[in-house]
Amino acid sequence: MLQVGIFIAFVTGSFANSSDLLLDILWWGVVIFGFISGIKEFRNNVLAAMLLIVISMFMAAFMLLLLFITSM
Repeated sequence: MLQVGIFIAFVTGSFANSSDLLLDILWWGVVIFGFISGIKEFRNNVLAAMLLIVISMFMAAFMLLLLFITSM
């Protein structure tokens, strides 16, 4: 849920006035936290764990794509 909230806030421009460093730390912190939570919860609930892992991978790929596009 936190991952989806951060993604929606990013897309809507809520972070426009914030520091880029703070945004990067928050974004990658949420991605890593979601990935680790997915791995830890894999034994208890496979479907929720896979959803967390897929969302984390999507968010990581999205941020890397943005970094590559803006560096051109």
